Formats: sequence, structure tokens, C-alpha cells
Amino acid sequence: MACAEAARLAAGLPRDNAPRVLMLCFNHSMAHELQRHPLLVEQADVLLVSTFHDFCIEHVLRPRQLEHLVNYDGHGDRLPESTLQHMLSLPEPPQFKAIFVDEAQDFRGVWWQIIQALLKPEGKLYIFADKFGFFNNLF
Repeated sequence: MACAEAARLAAGLPRDNAPRVLMLCFNHSMAHELQRHPLLVEQADVLLVSTFHDFCIEHVLRPRQLEHLVNYDGHGDRLPESTLQHMLSLPEPPQFKAIFVDEAQDFRGVWWQIIQALLKPEGKLYIFADKFGFFNNLF
């Protein structure tokens, strides 16, 4: 369902090689699987599929030459909380008309703040989650 909706939205967008639809996954295996999905491959010029951390590194930190903030030692999250908090203060983050979040129950508080900053004011946010885990993390 998410792939079909993301592909439908992307198909109606201008083809100027600027990502306008973002699909965020919690793990690398799902991101790689979705990157090969036939509906999404057709829209690859305007639709970006990534894990949350890879997206932050490749599309927010690296273009600003802030890779030194990654500091990954092989355990836990690739981006420390301090880096994520710093990202909230960066000017002009990339903006998307739609953001799809897979496994949303595994996303953490500051991640949601960053996702909100990435969404255009008129943009749409699609959340796919295990309802019990997602609601337990909210309350």
C-alpha cells in the first residue's frame, strides 16, 4: 500500500531530478528491498528510499560538510543524540511533499522533530507502524 501511494504521488511531480517524496525505513534490509520495488524504481528520479540515519548523513550532514558529527563506533545508533539535536538548528533542510515512515514504532522523539522539519508545510506524512508498539511509545 505504501509503495503504491508513494509511486502515485511521485508520478505526478515535476521531473527535475530533485527528490520530492521520501520513504524512511528503520533498517537497511527494508530500505534495500524497497529501492528495488518495481513501482518505486520507476519513480527514482523524484522518490528517495533510505534509512533515517543514512538519509541524515547523506542528505543533511554531508552536503554541509558535517560528517565529523557521525562518530559511530559500531554499537547503537549511527548518529548520537547531540548530532540529531544539532540538525534541528540547521538552516534550509531538504523539503519533501510527502514522507513515508515504515516501522514508525521504532522511531524516536528527536527523529520525529527532524521528519517534521523535512516536510513541506502542505506536505503529507504517512506513518506505517505496529499499532501497539507505536502507541506505547507515544504515551
